[in-house]
Amino acid sequence: MAKKVESKQFRDNKGRFRRLTSEEARRLGSEGGKKSVEVRRQQRTFAELCHIVDEMPMRNASLADGLRSIGIDEQTIEKMDQKLAKVFALQRKALQGDPKAIELWLKLTGEYEEKKNINITGAPLSDGVVSFTAADE
Repeated sequence: MAKKVESKQFRDNKGRFRRLTSEEARRLGSEGGKKSVEVRRQQRTFAELCHIVDEMPMRNASLADGLRSIGIDEQTIEKMDQKLAKVFALQRKALQGDPKAIELWLKLTGEYEEKKNINITGAPLSDGVVSFTAADE
């Protein structure tokens, strides 16, 4: 989280923000740039660690038993890594009815369709029935 800068040092005697001198602006810009580089390094390190963990073998007996019960072959279970375990966990959540898991599953499998706005126009017919046509925009 960003360090809060005491705002009083940037205000004049009437409480309005004052203009920074070029030295102050340069110093603050330099501090912000250094902090930005540090945060990006931390995020990159975290992403690299996530990739390393994803490739580690998964050794979970109850998960393996569950996979056997749904017909997954033993060779696949032996090769299972963290990514594959996450796929099975996501599928389980989707089958339990979790809407976010269902949406993510459909997006990953390419079956998800974004909502489309459809305009419906109607024209009354002689007997009070309305005729509708849908027009995509």
